[in-house]
Amino acid sequence: MPHGLPDWWGAAPKSTTYGLQDMAELAARLGSIVTFDRRGDVIWQSRFEDGIAQVGVSGTGTYNEVYPQINSGHYAGNCLVLKTGNAAGDLAEITKVLPYPALGGIGHEIGFSLTSGIRYVYNSLIFFTGSQKQWYCVRYVHTSGALQLLHSNGTWYNIGSPGIQREGEAIYNQMKLVGDILNSKYVRVVFNSGNYLASAYAPYVTADTTTKSMTVGIDVYTDIAANVAARAAYMIVTQNEPVT
Repeated sequence: MPHGLPDWWGAAPKSTTYGLQDMAELAARLGSIVTFDRRGDVIWQSRFEDGIAQVGVSGTGTYNEVYPQINSGHYAGNCLVLKTGNAAGDLAEITKVLPYPALGGIGHEIGFSLTSGIRYVYNSLIFFTGSQKQWYCVRYVHTSGALQLLHSNGTWYNIGSPGIQREGEAIYNQMKLVGDILNSKYVRVVFNSGNYLASAYAPYVTADTTTKSMTVGIDVYTDIAANVAARAAYMIVTQNEPVT
């Protein structure tokens, strides 16, 4: 049978079958986690079926930890719990190190849920060139409902105000950050139902001799003197993202 043709190729379609031109839609119907924003070509994804096996974990403060949970996921039952330390400003983090990508538009999408006491949730794209660290980062500020980008001058700038989102272990938010590493600028942030243009901003760059590579990450910060936890449902990394 020829490849790339509908199952009914060579004969008329039946009353219950038809040709489907949108392969991303077909992938979603078959269980793909790439349903929120389908732009770009996926180069890595995880919904943490293997717990923390695919990611690095770290944190600050007493009793910080990252661990799997199997009853509060988004696309599946599983997720990772990111529990901060118990002093205001403590954090919990997961990261994934990947090969340096082809130059152009790169995206990182995350799914996360919120609980009371969270200050920030960070979505990071970090590129190590061999001589520099180029950090693209957007953070959701749970205390105010703002979205902020880290600019090249080290300052955080508001790019939108989607408002304070709902809390609950299995109530997930979706946030995608896209940067153009060929031209060293942000492109856009997609947060739930909102799309925020970001091309006026550039990444924060510092000298760094780390081997040429890419790191993506999720960080959760507490706003209170107590351990607080957010849940991460998935991470998706894309290349060939549109940059205009």
